Amino acid sequence: MISGIKIIDSNQGFNQEDVTSGHKFSYLLTIPNKNQIKGIYRLNNPNIQDKTIPKINNLTICIDGFHDFRGSKKIPSYEHFRFKSFKETRDSIVFYSNYSNFVDGIDYDRIAIPKGNVYLKTSKDNLKVTRITSEKVIFVEDDEEIKIYSATKVFDPIDEIKTIEFTNYGIYKPVK
Repeated sequence: MISGIKIIDSNQGFNQEDVTSGHKFSYLLTIPNKNQIKGIYRLNNPNIQDKTIPKINNLTICIDGFHDFRGSKKIPSYEHFRFKSFKETRDSIVFYSNYSNFVDGIDYDRIAIPKGNVYLKTSKDNLKVTRITSEKVIFVEDDEEIKIYSATKVFDPIDEIKTIEFTNYGIYKPVK
């Protein structure tokens, strides 16, 4: 996550260079599976390296580039909540009893986010979840060109949640 997304063949292992360098890849469009990875990258992000994504047997990798959309302030790009409980399904996480950190009186009983671009921030010992961040890619037509922007939702637990309460499917966790 720190250096971007990196695709490597898990049968070949990884080394320090793999961890400190990413591919030209910004967001997942779907949850990867053993047959396919779909994603996009930001054309105007100079931090993403221009490295060729490796070919992996029996895996289709589709990565497309788009320019950033910076037009409308009507589209929220950042929301921050505190939540009481959650439920995880195969393709999403549902947060319950959500309290907005920005707007008093605007609270939500239930907020669901799709898995794929979900990141867990944990305590130093990696045992407790301190924050959950979700980035959703939104496509917008601007000047007859399709552009993208990311809408970020941040969820902070009110009560203690252990890292092991989350599966590894569609969620990025820190490596020990």
